[in-house]
Amino acid sequence: MALLGKNTQLGEDVSEVLEYVPASFRVIRHVRPRFACPCGNCIAQAAAPSRPIACSFAGAGLLAHIMVAKCGDHLPLYRQQSICQKATMHSRKLNCYKAVSTLQ
Repeated sequence: MALLGKNTQLGEDVSEVLEYVPASFRVIRHVRPRFACPCGNCIAQAAAPSRPIACSFAGAGLLAHIMVAKCGDHLPLYRQQSICQKATMHSRKLNCYKAVSTLQ
């Protein structure tokens, strides 16, 4: 949808993805501003970035790290979860371990 003329920003949507960068966890924020045309009939916003598992907070790098540690290093999910808790991660972010169990 094309917006004509000078557009007004209505707000923005922010989504977060938890990624694993070797030896650290990072939260990557994607900010998507919403714009409206001056006439008020049209609203436009960029599409949300795709995720490996729908409705999950985990990014591709984190899921790859979890699966390699589980399958390659034989580190059970409950141990990986306790390692993440020691790294001061919030419990809501640890739901990705439940999502990984569905991949098996």
